[in-house]
Amino acid sequence: MNRSGITNKIFFCAVFSFVSSLNVDPCYAEMPAPEPLKTVSLTAEERAWIEQSHTVRVRVTDQAPYCYHKGGKPFGIAVDYLNTVSKQTGIKFHFVIPSPPFSVDLKGLIQHKGPDLLGSLTPTPEREKNILFTEPYVSSPKFIFTRDDAEFIASMENLTGKTVAVIKSYLVHKELAENYPDINLLFCKNNKEALTAVSSGKAIAFIGSLFATPFMINKYGLKNIKAAAPSALQDAVVAMAVDHQVHAELAEAAESDNLEMRRTRHEGSTRDDAAAARSRREERKIITEAAERESPCRAQPPSTRGRRSPAD
Repeated sequence: MNRSGITNKIFFCAVFSFVSSLNVDPCYAEMPAPEPLKTVSLTAEERAWIEQSHTVRVRVTDQAPYCYHKGGKPFGIAVDYLNTVSKQTGIKFHFVIPSPPFSVDLKGLIQHKGPDLLGSLTPTPEREKNILFTEPYVSSPKFIFTRDDAEFIASMENLTGKTVAVIKSYLVHKELAENYPDINLLFCKNNKEALTAVSSGKAIAFIGSLFATPFMINKYGLKNIKAAAPSALQDAVVAMAVDHQVHAELAEAAESDNLEMRRTRHEGSTRDDAAAARSRREERKIITEAAERESPCRAQPPSTRGRRSPAD
């Protein structure tokens, strides 16, 4: 059993309407809430794990509308999903506010130091070696965002020699470093800092999800940023992620439980077999003794049966 396995069981097929332009306020609060499932089927191991009252530590990112905080409280699509998971299954989630930088938490997740769950992360083959992912719940193309008065940008090639604001260790950072070495990178701590760098002119562009970035632009009050052009980077696919070791530990525990159940059943079967053998021996003894009592030759050895004794 694994935590993401439990989470997947009540995830829903989510269809979102993308913002057609930055002039339309992409207000997540107006989106219809997902309809909860009526029942959730859990295995015996999953129920046993939940009954132990584990608390799952969740990183709260600065990544609206997936997962973010305001006034010390968590908000976002991932938060809504996890709250529904908690109601449906009894799993307890603790939202860590504020959370360490993304690179620190990602390393902590891989090294089994915590957090236990990231509410929004893009699956990649490299990450899947150490991290378990749920099914994606959002997919969106990545766009190039610039200032309204910036020079014309129509493609990635137009960014050659120019500065793009990125968050360290994010996939955009890695993709640009590997595939576009001629683009200068301005490292920022979070999305707000990166978008503010574009708004103030420190960077010419920011590359992000067409779904999430307009929400963040409005959230931070940055009215002078526009979606300039599609990027050539892979789509922003968002899923939840958990520590890969959790799966191994829980699977080992489940296997241990199964072995104990098999051992108990074997011992019970052995005891039953032994009792049945004793019963059969006792039954044969009773029958034998009864037969001997009824036999007229029971006191004579077999070699003397049918012969006359000298005493007769």
